[in-house]
Amino acid sequence: MGSCLLCTFRNCKMSQRSLFSYFTAKNPTTPASSPVMKKQTAIRSLKKISSKAKDSSSDFELENTESESEDEKEFKKVASEEKIMKLNKPSSSEYESESEQNFIDDDSDEEQKTPSKSRTRTKPAKSTKSRSIKTTKAAVPFDAPPEVNHAQIAREASASVSEEDLPDWLTTKLRDKNKKRPDEEGYDPSTVYIPETVKETFTPFQKQFWDIKENNFDAIVMIRKGKFYEMFSVDAIFARDVLKLHLTYRGKEPMCGVPEKAFSEWAIKIINAGKRVCKVEQMETAIDQANRKGKGAEKAIQRKLVQVYSLGTIDDFEMLESSQPSYLLSIRSSSRQTAGVCLVDCSTGTFHLGAVNEDDLADTLIRFEPVEVIYSANNISPEHLAIIKHYCGNVATRAKTGSETWDSTLAMNTILKIAKWDNVPDSLENVHQDAIAALGGCVAYLNEHKIAESLLSLKRFKTLDEAGSSSFLSLDSSALTNLQIIGKDPHCLINILDHCTTPFGRRRLRFWIMHPLRSINQIEERQKAVEELMKPDFNTLSKELKTIPDLERMLSRVYSNKCSVKVFIDCLGALKKCCQFFTKIEGTVKSPLLANVVPPGKGKSLAKQIDDILAELEVEKSIQSNEFIVKKGVFKDIDDIDEEVSSIEDDLNDILRDIKREVGCKDLSYVNMQSEKFQVQIPVKYCSDLPDKYILMSQTKSVRRYHTPEIKEKLKQLDIVENERQKLRSGSQKRFIDEFAKNSPIWDSIVDAIADIDCLISLAMTSIRWRASGVLCKPIFVQKDSPEAHGQAILQVEKMNHPCIIGTPIPNDIDIHDRFVLLITGPNASGKSTYARMCCVSIILAQIGCMLPAVSAKMTCYDQIFTRIGASDRIFNGQSTFAVESSETARLMKHATSDSFVVLDELGRGTSTLDGIAIASSVLDFFINKVKCPLVFCTHYHVLAEEFEQFPMVRNASMKYEISNGNLTLAYTLIDKMCPSSFGCRVAKICGLPADLTEEAQKVADDFEDRHAALRTSGIDVKVETIEERRDIIDLKKAIDDLTGGVVNEQNFYKFMDFLSKELPKINVE
Repeated sequence: MGSCLLCTFRNCKMSQRSLFSYFTAKNPTTPASSPVMKKQTAIRSLKKISSKAKDSSSDFELENTESESEDEKEFKKVASEEKIMKLNKPSSSEYESESEQNFIDDDSDEEQKTPSKSRTRTKPAKSTKSRSIKTTKAAVPFDAPPEVNHAQIAREASASVSEEDLPDWLTTKLRDKNKKRPDEEGYDPSTVYIPETVKETFTPFQKQFWDIKENNFDAIVMIRKGKFYEMFSVDAIFARDVLKLHLTYRGKEPMCGVPEKAFSEWAIKIINAGKRVCKVEQMETAIDQANRKGKGAEKAIQRKLVQVYSLGTIDDFEMLESSQPSYLLSIRSSSRQTAGVCLVDCSTGTFHLGAVNEDDLADTLIRFEPVEVIYSANNISPEHLAIIKHYCGNVATRAKTGSETWDSTLAMNTILKIAKWDNVPDSLENVHQDAIAALGGCVAYLNEHKIAESLLSLKRFKTLDEAGSSSFLSLDSSALTNLQIIGKDPHCLINILDHCTTPFGRRRLRFWIMHPLRSINQIEERQKAVEELMKPDFNTLSKELKTIPDLERMLSRVYSNKCSVKVFIDCLGALKKCCQFFTKIEGTVKSPLLANVVPPGKGKSLAKQIDDILAELEVEKSIQSNEFIVKKGVFKDIDDIDEEVSSIEDDLNDILRDIKREVGCKDLSYVNMQSEKFQVQIPVKYCSDLPDKYILMSQTKSVRRYHTPEIKEKLKQLDIVENERQKLRSGSQKRFIDEFAKNSPIWDSIVDAIADIDCLISLAMTSIRWRASGVLCKPIFVQKDSPEAHGQAILQVEKMNHPCIIGTPIPNDIDIHDRFVLLITGPNASGKSTYARMCCVSIILAQIGCMLPAVSAKMTCYDQIFTRIGASDRIFNGQSTFAVESSETARLMKHATSDSFVVLDELGRGTSTLDGIAIASSVLDFFINKVKCPLVFCTHYHVLAEEFEQFPMVRNASMKYEISNGNLTLAYTLIDKMCPSSFGCRVAKICGLPADLTEEAQKVADDFEDRHAALRTSGIDVKVETIEERRDIIDLKKAIDDLTGGVVNEQNFYKFMDFLSKELPKINVE
C-alpha cells in the first residue's frame, strides 16, 4: 500500500529530474498558479503523505539526479520521511490543539534544527494548519488520490513489523551481558549482549539508545526526540502489541512514539503492563548543539537517562491513580527469626524502618500493602520469601545483589555517599542494623532509578511500627483482616468512615483507623472537635476543602526541585487556599484541638508569606513559558540578560521602521510563524519591486512574509542570548525553590493541619449519618483504677449497631465488666462472630475519637486487640488449619495483657472433638486466671459453657432463636442463657441444603446423642463433679505442669498439645 502512494509521483509523465526542472522559477513574486507555487504544493503534499506511508526507497529514489539544489534536498527529505507518531493519540483532551509542527521531527542524528541558513525566496512555506492528535485518521492531502486511506496504510505498515525483522542477537541468539542464554542459570533479563561488530555500525543516536537499553533490557526506553518520546526495536514492538500504538521504521529499526505531553499517560500504562520505564531527556538546546560543531563532538544532541519508573518508584503525584501510598518494600533476612525491613512511599519521600519476625512481617505486609518488593538475593530466608509471595500476590519482586549495599556494616557508607551527607541523621542513629541493611538495598535501588538523592534529602524517617509505642492501640494483621478494618470492600470500616475530600486527608484517616489512641485526654479532645464540627455552622467546610489538591505530594516534589513551574505555582495557590480556610474558621472554633490547629491570625500571617513569594514571580508568563520568570530586581544576572534581549528586540524594531520607509507602507508588522520568528509581513501589492535581499519565508493570498540579512543576523544574536537566559532561568528555579524549602516546617504544618481537620470533618459527617438513623452517643472513658472499673478493663455499650452491616443492623448490648469473659454459644449463623467483631469495632471507633451508633457507651482504653477468627491454612508455609489456629492462639497468649481485648472464635475446631474441647478449656482457664483481660469466646462446645458456668468472671450467653413448627428462626440478639445445641441440621436447611438430606442428618445426630448420653447437658453436673476427683485426671495435670514448668510460651504450647494428643485417649471416660 505504501508503494502505491509513492507510485502516484513516480509514475508521473515527467522524470524525477524533469520534475525538479519544472520547479525552477526565480521570480519571488510568481502568482499562485506558477511553477513555484506548484512546487510548494507538491512538497506540502509529500510531507503529509510521507508521514504515514512506509518507506520504500526502491520505489522512490532521488539519488540519480545530476545535482541537488536546496529545493531538491528539501524535496528528497520530505519524500523519505515516515513519521506516524501523530496517530499515537493520548486520551486527554488537553492535547487536542497541538500544531502540526509538533509532529514533525528530524530523523537524522541531529534531532533539533540548528539556526537556519539563508534560504532562497522560493523555499516552500511551512504549514500552520492545526491538527488534533485525538484522531487516529490523518487528513488526506488535497492533491492525493481520493481513494487512499492513510490510516489504513499506517496500520498495515505497523502490522507488517514482527520479531523476524529484529536482528538475531535480539531473537535466536539473545544473551545477557554475561553472554548467558535465557534458559541458563543466572541469566539476567535486565541486560542484553550487543556484539562489538554491531556496535560499530551504530549511528550516534543509536549508540545513545543502546547504551541505555543494554543495561535496562527489561524496561521500555522512552527517549526524547523533539516533541516526542520515541521507542525503538523490541520496545516499539511491545508498544504496538500491548499498547496498540501505531508503528513504523527508522531505517530498518521498528519505531513508534507519543507526544511529549502524553508521556505520563503512556508511561503509567506501560508500568501497569508490568514493565519499567526509562525516561531519557535531551540535555541541550539546538544552540548548544550548534556551538559544539567543529570541535570533534558527536553529532547527536546530548541525552541522559533522567529517571526509571516502576510501580514502587513513582515520585510524580500526577502519575499516581490512588490517593493511598504506593510503598516499595526492601527486605534483608539475617535469620528466619529476624529480617530488616524498609518501606518507602516515593510520592512523599517517607521511609519506615524496623526489624521483624515472621508474624510481624505478615502484619507489615497487610498494614502497608507494598506494590513492589526488592530483597537481597544472598540474604533472604525462604520462609520470609514465601510469606511475601503469599501476601503480596502478583506484586513485582526483584532480587538484587551487592554486598556493599545489603551488608549491615557497609550499608550506611553507601547511604552517606549517595545522599551526600557528612553525618548520619539523628533519626537513623538508633535504627536496628538489619533495618539499615534493608535501607541500604532500598537506597541503591532508588539510585538506579535516579531518585535516591532527592528522596533522602527530605530526611523523613519513621519507625516501622508506630503502633508499638504507648501512644496507640495495636492492631495486628489478624485483627485488621478479621475485623475488615481496611480493604477495598465498600463495607470495610475505613470506607464507611472515609468522607475526606483531600488526598492527604484520606491517607491521614487511614493512619488514624489503624492507630487508635490510648490517651484519654487526646481521645476526648478529638471527641470535642467532632462534636463541634457536627453543628450546622460547619456543614460547608468539606466542600471548601474539595478544591485543595494533593499538597503533601506536591510539596515533596517541590522540595526535591523536580516540579514544573505550573506545579510550583499551583502549590502556592493551594497553600493560599488553606490559609484562607484557616482565616474563615479561626476564632469561631471553641474546642481545644481545633483552636490549637488554627490559632487566631495564623491564616493571615501565612497568606502574607505566600503573597510575598508570588510577588517576585511573573506568574502568567512563567506558566506560559514553563520556566521561572522572576520580576526585575530579584536576581541581578537575570536582569542583565533581560536587558540584552530587550536591546536586540529594540534593534529589530528599528529595522522594521527602516523597512516601512523603504517599502512605503506604514502597516507592516512582525509575525512569528512557529520556529521562524520576526517575519516582516508585507501586503502583496507592495511586493512586486522588492530588492533581492528580501528572503521569502511564508505567504498567503494577501500577504507575504520576509527576512532580510539584517534580521537574520539579529535573530542569530537573539537565539544565543535567549539560550543563555533560559539557562539562567533554570538556575533561578533552583535558587527560588531552595529559598522556599527553607520554610518547609511551616508548609508541612499547613498540610498537617488541613489533614487533621479533614479527618475530623469526616468523623463528624459519619456521626451525623448515624444520628439520622436514630442513635448516637459520645463514649465515656474511665480510668482502670476508677470506681466504675474496679481495676478491670471494661466495655459497656447499650444498643450498639454494627456500622459495617449491610441494611438495617439489629442493636445489641455489650456488657463486659466484672464478668470479663463472655462465653457465647448458639446456633450456626446466628451472629456470634458478628457480635464479637462489633465489640472490637466499637473500641476502635471510640479510641479514634468518633461517636458511636449506640444509646450510651462507657469503657477503659485498650492497648491491643487480638482476634482468632475463621479457619484457613498456610500451604506456602506448610501449616495446616489446626497449626495456623494453634500458632495464632499461642501468639496472642504470649502478648496479651490485662488491658487487651481478645476474641477467640471456635477455638479447637481444627482437630478432634475431644482434643478441641481440652485445648479450648485450657486456653479459657489461662485467660481467666493469668491474663484476666476481656475475652469474647464463641464456641459450639456446649460442654464448656457448663464447665465454666460457676466461674464468677464468666458470663454465659447465647444468640437468641425460636423454633416454631419445626422451623428455626434466628433473632441475632444476645441473651443471658446457654444454648443446648447448635442446630446445625436446621441451619443447613435454611442455607439451602435439600430438606430430605437435612432430615436424615438430624436422625443420625439424634441417634448419636442417644448413644452418648454421657455427653448430654443433663449429665454434665455429675460428670464435672466426678472428673475433678479422678486420679487419672490429676496425674495428667501434674504431668502437664512438669512438662511446661508452669510457663506458657509458644514452644511449651506445642509440647502441651502434642502431649495431650497422646495422653487423652488413655483416660477412662466411662
